[in-house]
Amino acid sequence: MRFALCVIVLLSAMAPASAQGARTVPLDDPLYHHVERLQRRGMLLELNPTALPYTHAALDAALSRVEPQGRSALERRWLADIRARVVSPPSAETVVATLETGAGAALTNNERLDVVRWTDAEDAVFQAGGANVYPNAVVHAALTRGPLVAQLGARFDVFYEDDPDGLDLVNTSVYLRNQEAYAGVVGTWGEAVLGTVGRTWGLASGEGLFVSNNPRPYDALSLRLGSERLAVRSIVAELDAATPDGRFTGRVGDTSRETALRRYLYAHRIDWRPRPWIVISAVESMLTSGAGASPSLAAVVPTAVLSFLNDGPPKNNENNGIVGGILWLQRGAVTVHGQLAFDDFDLFNRVEPASAALTGSLVVAGVAERVDAGLDATVVTARAYNTPLPEQGYVYALRGLGTQFSDFIHLRVGADVYLDDEVAGLSLRPEVQILWQGEGDIRDPFPSNDPPMILIGEPERTVRVGTRVRWTPTPTLWARADLGVNHTTSDGHVLGVSRTRFVGLVEAGARFRFSTRVDP
Repeated sequence: MRFALCVIVLLSAMAPASAQGARTVPLDDPLYHHVERLQRRGMLLELNPTALPYTHAALDAALSRVEPQGRSALERRWLADIRARVVSPPSAETVVATLETGAGAALTNNERLDVVRWTDAEDAVFQAGGANVYPNAVVHAALTRGPLVAQLGARFDVFYEDDPDGLDLVNTSVYLRNQEAYAGVVGTWGEAVLGTVGRTWGLASGEGLFVSNNPRPYDALSLRLGSERLAVRSIVAELDAATPDGRFTGRVGDTSRETALRRYLYAHRIDWRPRPWIVISAVESMLTSGAGASPSLAAVVPTAVLSFLNDGPPKNNENNGIVGGILWLQRGAVTVHGQLAFDDFDLFNRVEPASAALTGSLVVAGVAERVDAGLDATVVTARAYNTPLPEQGYVYALRGLGTQFSDFIHLRVGADVYLDDEVAGLSLRPEVQILWQGEGDIRDPFPSNDPPMILIGEPERTVRVGTRVRWTPTPTLWARADLGVNHTTSDGHVLGVSRTRFVGLVEAGARFRFSTRVDP
């Protein structure tokens, strides 16, 4: 904690007075989909497309560089929608108090909020007509002054209680937990933010193999130092501890420090932008654990070459290292994104099958009037994110820090159709998905070296034909739906069993913001 506070004080002294709007925009804000559409068209490239969330200051600065002249009516509308959600920076001496509240609900006939992976788990807390209903609400109260920000944040979400994959992280009587609660300093050349901020090192619409928004936000110190051309980003996080026998319960706080297996995540990336339209990132992450373990100062330093030196003496903790890279490229109408992650150098180990993950996408903007088309694929081997030591699993409260599942191949082909001219804020995405899911799982015991590298056991194959709908009629209101039919063979990993199901998800919500100056 002292280290984190020293970093915040140091960066506060370095931050220029023009660095305002230090509050972050939460990852679930529909604004990010508008930003991604514009980045496909060569705008807002000052914002790193694979390092989310953005601050109001960064969004404001990027918007100020876009000339609306010569832009299509559709692009001008998206720019206006983003501008309506972004707070322009006040003067450096102004203290601003902000209250942001929101509420919504999700309704689905699945037990997951993942329409391609059907599961029939326990009954939900709330049901309506055979569908599961998951109400949610957020409240954020913040003070900002120049580059400084402090925010209280909480989220009420019934799905946190019903989640069939992750641990229950809420008080069952109120379904509430701290989220988007943080304090920090954000400047042009650096930032340090301490708190529970949702982050992803990936696209708003894609997978993040190293850091993703799949888990619930966790306690972390997030650091950035550098410019648009060259920057270093780091995350140092305290994860949930495990019991002495390696189980995750979310309730080991009463276990003695000498026996509790405490767990920490260290993730570093170096971003290089030789041109505004390309981002090349070298990424390294490590999860450490041990009885009575404490944060590793060596692992905090982003210049430490963890992949080579993590097993050298002195070794105070067990560790699970992942290395790889990220590429993002936008030229003309084409946008390419790719990530590769592998477990140390097991990829080249001839004894143990490869432990790796790969994701990539290609999108062509404007293939027709108001249409973007693209495809993406994700491949995660059976041993990825897993180790022989259960507490070393790459998870937080049993939610994957990268992908939620391993041992699968997932393909998607679709097109985004923008109908803003007909109905304000409306878009459709017809798409086809194919998922091959093996029997391997991040949370299961580590497989032996005998099974194949991927698709262990009897793989399920699901073909889904569906349509996604997004509607943001105003900056404060939003709705989305994902409706389709899943045809699954080897359902439940049982050979010869097939099922065809309609699987749908509908969500809607509203978010409101109130700000005022606080005079001294």
